Amino acid sequence: MRSAILFLGTSLVGAQYICAAIEPLGFRPIFLLKIDEYLGTPRHAIEACEHYEADVNSSQDIFRAIKEHDLMKDVVAVTSLLDEVLPNACAVATQYKIIGPDPKLAYLTDKARVQKIIPEFSPPSFSFNLTELTNEQLKQFLQRCFDFQEFILKPGVSSGAVGMSILKRTLSADDIRQQIHDSKIEGAETTQNWMLQPRITGRLHSLEGYVKDGRAFFFGFSRRARKALTESITEFPVDKALPIDIQRRCQEAIEALVKRSGYMNGYFHCEFIITPESAYLIDGNMGRIAGAAIVQQIALVFGKTPPEIYRHVFDLGLFRGVHTSDFIYQKVNDEPTLSINYCLEQDSVVLDVIPPADMVCFHMQVADNGKAIQAIGKSDTAWVGLLAGTRANVLAEIERFVINTDRGFVRPFYILTEETPLKESFLNIACNDLYTGPAQTIAQQSDTQRGNEVTTSTASATNISEQQLRP
Repeated sequence: MRSAILFLGTSLVGAQYICAAIEPLGFRPIFLLKIDEYLGTPRHAIEACEHYEADVNSSQDIFRAIKEHDLMKDVVAVTSLLDEVLPNACAVATQYKIIGPDPKLAYLTDKARVQKIIPEFSPPSFSFNLTELTNEQLKQFLQRCFDFQEFILKPGVSSGAVGMSILKRTLSADDIRQQIHDSKIEGAETTQNWMLQPRITGRLHSLEGYVKDGRAFFFGFSRRARKALTESITEFPVDKALPIDIQRRCQEAIEALVKRSGYMNGYFHCEFIITPESAYLIDGNMGRIAGAAIVQQIALVFGKTPPEIYRHVFDLGLFRGVHTSDFIYQKVNDEPTLSINYCLEQDSVVLDVIPPADMVCFHMQVADNGKAIQAIGKSDTAWVGLLAGTRANVLAEIERFVINTDRGFVRPFYILTEETPLKESFLNIACNDLYTGPAQTIAQQSDTQRGNEVTTSTASATNISEQQLRP
């Protein structure tokens, strides 16, 4: 039997490509995770592989599962596509003396620690442990940020906006304690570091790339739009829309982080809030490639397949790239790509997702039929499915999707732009004048959709013809 790589959890898109990525390297995957946290296509992909139950956010439970199932007889390496889990992957590698991620990731996945390494590239920040929080500390920080009326509270180690909240300037230490208590995050009130930062008005971008032998390589900026705390779309690449000085500041931030931390090998997906004047690193996301569907977008731009990209991710992060030494990113497609993480406007039970029959885009349903899904806005757990491809194809195909819910048949809900007072042309998304995902049920939609204008009819939602249901 082949030796195994132990995966502590997985990203949604990564789940369906991991096996194909590592088999040519001579390995098979073993997953440790909570299977009920995965739905749709990702769950089916995991269930097709060897997998065991464990809370991957708890090192104690990971060690329990490893011992209980005698996994170390086959496992030669351990990793994760989840940055918040990478410290536990490092701990497993150390405990069992097997290959693991770059040891520096034991602390580089903590947003609070990254901010302290490169404070000049970060927003003003107040980092604290709940056991040490005082009203006086909070008051002093708020006084330094007198220009801001809203603040972001977020855990040092998390992803997908889990545990994040937006608070008004009138917040108190008790308000923060209550938010942290309500987050239900592992170690939230004991071991977790927390950050409070002013809510800076700008666009959310990420700089994608990897580090090899301590040198950073960049292959492009992605730009995302959020509806509150839910990421709705990703465009890649968007480098041409950003001034050179802004791009260079982002690159300098990553180069400084790599140099000062000693990080040697692995991918990164560094998030920035970009304003007309500057760029602020808000999340290092060191040690992993971007989540959602961006790997599929990168594959289109550089003429790769998603398994080829993930193969390089794992080979570089675990084996310093010795098996993929000839792998290079060479752009072959200038057509912009887009992915839509489509959702629902209202809390609903998803009964079925009906895609077009002749799709050319990547599509993955991430919500199980029969499961209740929260409305867009609270976190990325609101995603029903992911659609990725060239921008023209994605925008054409998303309009032909139908979601059957307990509230009736609806179109996917998403946004293409965020509401923002910024008017500078370089920050405006290229498809500002395109149609944004409608909230109406199918019966309320007419065939006339021009720009952001939607002409609706008054047809009853209970009288939908077979023609209207055809995607």
